[in-house]
Amino acid sequence: MQAATLALLLAQGLPRLDEIARQADRSRTSGILIDATTLSVITIGLAVGALVVWIYARWYVPRSEHPPASPQGLLEEVCRAHRLKAAQQRLIEWVAAEHQLLQPVMVFLDPRLLDITLARCKQPEVRKRLSELRSRLFEGLTGGL
Repeated sequence: MQAATLALLLAQGLPRLDEIARQADRSRTSGILIDATTLSVITIGLAVGALVVWIYARWYVPRSEHPPASPQGLLEEVCRAHRLKAAQQRLIEWVAAEHQLLQPVMVFLDPRLLDITLARCKQPEVRKRLSELRSRLFEGLTGGL
């Protein structure tokens, strides 16, 4: 079979053989370029995907630096359960420090702690954030508080 093909190619002459070789070379080269382009796109896509996952994990997934058995760890868990942002958690920590509380989660149990801090606070922006936090935590609750 190969001998017949070789004889046919020789019969058609050398120019036809050169043309066939060029076509074969072009098809191999274009296949390599397509493969290299596809590989580049996949590599860049994976790199971008890894970057997005890293940014998400770094900024949006809460990480606890404290064990849950500690006062700070308990506060982090309660803040996560209430879906509070980091700034709101820092505000609760500040209120707890103002009242010298050993357990910062006590702020979740007694709205009067926020009321007292609101009355003492002179900074309008902080007062606004404290008021929003108090509304979020205690709005709609009834009782003798």
